[in-house]
Order: sequence, then C-alpha cells, then structure tokens
Amino acid sequence: MRFGKTEVGVTELVAVTEHVHAACRITVGLGLEASELGWTARRILEVPMEESTVSTRNAAVEASSERGVALYWDVLARNRRYLEATWRKHQIVLADGELTSTDKKAVAFAVAVQSGSASWRDHFARGLEADGFTPSDLLEVVGVVDHYNSFNKITDAMQVESDIVPPKRG
Repeated sequence: MRFGKTEVGVTELVAVTEHVHAACRITVGLGLEASELGWTARRILEVPMEESTVSTRNAAVEASSERGVALYWDVLARNRRYLEATWRKHQIVLADGELTSTDKKAVAFAVAVQSGSASWRDHFARGLEADGFTPSDLLEVVGVVDHYNSFNKITDAMQVESDIVPPKRG
C-alpha cells in the first residue's frame, strides 16, 4: 500500500478521519463551542443523565479540558448507548495500532482544523505538544493537509479519473 502502510494502516487513517470529523461536526453543529450555547444544545442538556453514564462521561470529560470537547461528552451522556459506543470508538481509533497514537493525533488535529472545530483542534494540538510537537510541526501538518485537500478538490473539479490500480494478490 502507499506510504509503506498496509491495508490495516490505511484503514486506521480512515477510521481516525471519520471519527474526528463526525465529532467536530456535532460540536460545531450543536453550537458547543460558542460562548453561549445554542437552543438545541441547551434543550439536549436538559435531558437527565442516566446514573449508569456518569463514570463513562467523567472519564471522557477528564480526558479533555476544552469547553467544547467537554460539552460534547456531556451532550452524548444524555444517551447511554451513544456515549458508551462513541467513547469506546474514540479510545480504540486513537490508540496505538500500525500507526502510533501520535500519528493518529496528527491526523485528528488536521481533520479538526479542516472541520472548523476550535475545541477539537486545541484538544489534539495539546496532545501533540505533550508528545513533543512544536508549533512549527503543527503548521507543517496543516500545510500538508491543505495541499492535499486543494489537490483533491482540483482533481475532483476537473473530473480526473484515478489511475491507481491496487496491487495484484497471490
């Protein structure tokens, strides 16, 4: 596969991208980053939290100090199954695999930047900084993603057909 990664590594990249993009869109869409919560978020937060969700919610909130990210987990805690499934997925998708958790945080940071979520962007930037990334390293990640997003938009607009053929098996 490309970049020296197997299908497992590529699948891990796809999983991180999908998971973080969804979290960003929910955070932005519900207005969880705004200084004042949107009508929908206020209404959802009125739903009582089931007692069985408290420990999962607390673990998720403790893992992030950003207001919007913490509110994201608070909102999800109003539905036990949704919270537990999303929290498990979050832990699995971002854990070491073929790609390191740092590699995955870099992808997640880039997705958050492109998705317009300040809370998730800052969350993953802090994690990367704890892993040794400098501001220059963060900007390099943004530059790579910006380049390839632009490149993909241009090829999509030009309706360029892919000439990449999967390797033959066996």
